[in-house]
Amino acid sequence: MRLRMERIPLSAIRDLAVLFPGDLHELAVFLLKAFDARDREANAQNPRVRTGPSRPTLHGLAAHYARVTNVDLRRVEQVLAQAGFALGGIVDLDPADSVDGKSLVPRPT
Repeated sequence: MRLRMERIPLSAIRDLAVLFPGDLHELAVFLLKAFDARDREANAQNPRVRTGPSRPTLHGLAAHYARVTNVDLRRVEQVLAQAGFALGGIVDLDPADSVDGKSLVPRPT
């Protein structure tokens, strides 16, 4: 298992499929939104300490996918490895996908 850290834009995993085309991408979008919202809450509760942006690794994405779908983690990791990705890669936004260059969700008003 390779654990090299590099940035992996969402668009790079758009067409991957474990159970159906785009499934990993859809979960990654949800996780990035959830991580951004969690970081915003943490920062609002303690403004002197900045948290984030938090981002999952591909291994973390695979683990979340396996947990949600009950698909063996090794199968999910194999799909990523066969596509040429290092599991330590950090899933991040494509600039065109972000609202402010940092998050997928606008800050609440």
